Amino acid sequence: MRAFILLLLCFTLWKPFSFAVPTWTSREAVVPRVLTPDVAWDKTSLSVLGQRIFIQGGEFHPFRLPSKDLWRDVLQKMHAGGLNTVSIYTHWDQVNPSPGVFDFDGFRDLAAFLDVAQETGIWVIVRPGPYINAETTGGGFPGWVTTLKGDLRSNATDYEEAWTPYIQEICRITKPYQVNYGGPVILMQVENELTQTEVTNKYFDQIKKVMVDSGIVVPLTFNDWGPDYYFNDKPNAPDIYGLDSYPQSFDCSRPDFWKPVVDTYHQYHLNAIQGGAFDPWGPAAPGYEKCRTLTGSDFESVFYKGLWAQNVKMLSIYMIYGGTNWGNLAFPGVYTSYDYGAAITESRELTDKFAELKRQSLFLRSVRDFVDTDVISTDNTTSSYTVHLRNPTTGASFYVVRQTNSTAVSNVTLSMSIDTKAGSVSLPPVSLTGRESKVVSADLAIGKSTYLKYTTASILYAGTIGSRDVVFLHDRLGDHSTTSFVTSCNSASSSGPAEFTSSSNGSTLDITTSTSGLSALAVSKSLLVLYADADTAGTFWNPLIPSKSKFENFYSFGTNDTVLVGGPYLVRNASISGATLEIQGDLDATKSTTLTVFAPSHITQLKWNGVSVELDNSSSLVPFGALVGTVTPSVAAISLPALIDWSYKDSLPEAELSFDDSKWTQIKTGKLNNPYPPFYGDLWLYACEYGFCEGANLWRGAFEVGADKPTAVNLSLSGGEAFAGSAWLNGHFLGTSFGNSTNNLNIVSSTNQTFEFPADSLVSGTNVVTVVIDNMGQDEGNNEPKHPRGIQGYSLVGGGDFKSWKVQGKIGGNSDFPDKTRSVTNEGGFFAEREGWHLPGFPTATWEKRSPTQGLATAGVGFFSTTVELDIPAGLDVPLSIVYDGLDTGGSNSTAFRSLLFVNGWQFGRFVSNLGPQTIFPIPEGILDHRGNNTIGVLLWALGSNGASIKGLSITSGGVYAGGVGPVSSDNPSWSPRANS
Repeated sequence: MRAFILLLLCFTLWKPFSFAVPTWTSREAVVPRVLTPDVAWDKTSLSVLGQRIFIQGGEFHPFRLPSKDLWRDVLQKMHAGGLNTVSIYTHWDQVNPSPGVFDFDGFRDLAAFLDVAQETGIWVIVRPGPYINAETTGGGFPGWVTTLKGDLRSNATDYEEAWTPYIQEICRITKPYQVNYGGPVILMQVENELTQTEVTNKYFDQIKKVMVDSGIVVPLTFNDWGPDYYFNDKPNAPDIYGLDSYPQSFDCSRPDFWKPVVDTYHQYHLNAIQGGAFDPWGPAAPGYEKCRTLTGSDFESVFYKGLWAQNVKMLSIYMIYGGTNWGNLAFPGVYTSYDYGAAITESRELTDKFAELKRQSLFLRSVRDFVDTDVISTDNTTSSYTVHLRNPTTGASFYVVRQTNSTAVSNVTLSMSIDTKAGSVSLPPVSLTGRESKVVSADLAIGKSTYLKYTTASILYAGTIGSRDVVFLHDRLGDHSTTSFVTSCNSASSSGPAEFTSSSNGSTLDITTSTSGLSALAVSKSLLVLYADADTAGTFWNPLIPSKSKFENFYSFGTNDTVLVGGPYLVRNASISGATLEIQGDLDATKSTTLTVFAPSHITQLKWNGVSVELDNSSSLVPFGALVGTVTPSVAAISLPALIDWSYKDSLPEAELSFDDSKWTQIKTGKLNNPYPPFYGDLWLYACEYGFCEGANLWRGAFEVGADKPTAVNLSLSGGEAFAGSAWLNGHFLGTSFGNSTNNLNIVSSTNQTFEFPADSLVSGTNVVTVVIDNMGQDEGNNEPKHPRGIQGYSLVGGGDFKSWKVQGKIGGNSDFPDKTRSVTNEGGFFAEREGWHLPGFPTATWEKRSPTQGLATAGVGFFSTTVELDIPAGLDVPLSIVYDGLDTGGSNSTAFRSLLFVNGWQFGRFVSNLGPQTIFPIPEGILDHRGNNTIGVLLWALGSNGASIKGLSITSGGVYAGGVGPVSSDNPSWSPRANS
């Protein structure tokens, strides 16, 4: 139940207030950057092309969605949700895999992404690093950079020579997309979360100079660890100082437990405000749905509006869409999924978080007075915390109120008094439903002729549609709100699911509603008021009607024309042709959807995705200007194939003494540049030093048996958090050394273990120890990305020494890897990967017929391959996932296993049976061909002597949505013979 009271002060003729469109100039001059006047800033907000804007942005990493046609899908969803800015990291390793080599093809195509942002109507903040963190391997550093002698993230000469060409290339591509050239780029970030020292001051200045010298004229910003930690002082400060904030930290195991609101971010640029959390390896890891609960719609209400109360006008939500750590993108602290508990899931589906974010963003977009405010007062009582903001030019006021204890879950009713131009007003009781923040708006000029004296309801939209002013108000069910307008009116009529009762004394009309759904009130011919509960409001969209200009889809820059559309799962675009409103979007394909549209009065027809909609003139909303019609998708049942008919082949011939390793890389003698020396043994067995920084690396150490026969080998293995390493002697399994993680606790990233030699395993002459190590990614930090991956110590127990060591990783290393399409991070060093067994078209006719459910009888590595045909009807967006059954975090390590999942050659899953938590692996369309043949490969690494099997593998779907972003192409090159594999 909810209750609204609407107070209308009615006059036949009145002139107490002016409704001139504000000029949006500040009480202080906006200070332009020397290099361009098109992006300027002051202590209040950013100004683009002469207009103040509230940066309501979200973080999206294109490299985590390698199906580039789906970039448009994510950006359209952001735009539809009212966000106006996307913040992106560029990934140094992906585009510069070896010195002097740059590749911006395929999913690395920065220019293509900026084109889509321009077409969609989204401003862009480019964040190239060089170091980005982002829970990606090495913080984005290429593997070859970790072998430099100089300190990383310093002014060391060799490091400067490494990053300078990369930054120059990013700037070269970005330069023509800056707003002064008509593009969407408005900011560029220097580095990320860098600690400030004398050395890093010089490094920071070097980056700024390269950016400016490379033609970047938009302001340069910085993302600090916290307020006023680093680089907020001259002369090293960037143009715009910013910081990140993760008030709930990264432990989602207690999703109902909150830390309180931080109230110290006054007027900062929030480069990254928490929009979820990453989830670590381990059986205690809570999973992303709990992260979504921790940072859900109530969190967004309290914490994001808490930033508004601090007069923050520039913020970006990290993440708005997380995506996937496919291949070997992840740093050791996260698994394949980077869903992040974001408002848009890894499968690109919308959540309740998205609905709340949309409600906030559409308010910020349409209520332009909010972009320029001063903090007038703060009222902190035992029950409520209220901040009064006021626009210095128009006098519009906004009171942001929450419970004093921001973590409280009880419902409260507050007494409030506000200051208006007409004097002080004691409001009727204001309700807060638990963890909720509200904005009470006052003295707000709306559209052409409407003046809002005050409202305690939330505003979804306030503006003009056609010739009529429209205000859309909403509240949570059970909340009480009051609204007072001053407008010219003679009578008022209402309709909808709400029951209105009124009593008039000639100047005031009281209205109460207590049911869910949408209610309309025609105050006059010039004002329509819409009321709804918050959930109903969340089903409405406010698409722009584009203009014919360079910024046609940018609100207030290319167009101010909009419509309101309620009901659909998603509205992507809208356009007007004569008397027809044409809407493009998505529907839940499992049911009929009623469209409720408020458009200019000359619109008499609707089309949904090109098909005319039959209008229902019997709806009670029609007299209030609504166009109502029902759309029923015609969708056949989706049939998904079973994963059967598997072929199998052994993928660890390297364990055998007879294996020919003559083409492997011989380990060099002498000291390397790495600052972390071996614990014991003369050679530095570090994979990255030899170009093998991605995925598994394999080692073969040879020794001769003399008079003193060794009885064991001692190995210190390093693979990063949650890694594993297995060893064999002359084909005999010696054992597995297990790393660990338990929700980022009990972390084991390296091990020291003695492996006993079985009886009769030694031979006369040359013996070979084979070691397989799973590299979980390079660590993040300053020099931490240099942490070794490989063998940090080796010795024979009982006599003798190794005469040589060889290493093999990804075929071709970082300089000559054959699969340029899927990039340097896709493959590792397993035999199957080197041979290309995971690629479409590899011939498997001679392989053994065996299923992953049969698995391996003993320790080892095997590869399973099958093909499946998909036939998803065109015009449907059907998110698909491959699901593993076999998680056994409480079982014995004797049957533990690791598995890599390949889909059409792309590594899209890393499953660890004894750690978890991930069992469901979303595969985007484009990686999966939804209307064609698909190759599925599964690598199974049995870690114990009892072997291992996967209990089950299946393809499942999420929602089924009629519409979609349009055709999604696949770029999945097939197998061809590989040399030196």
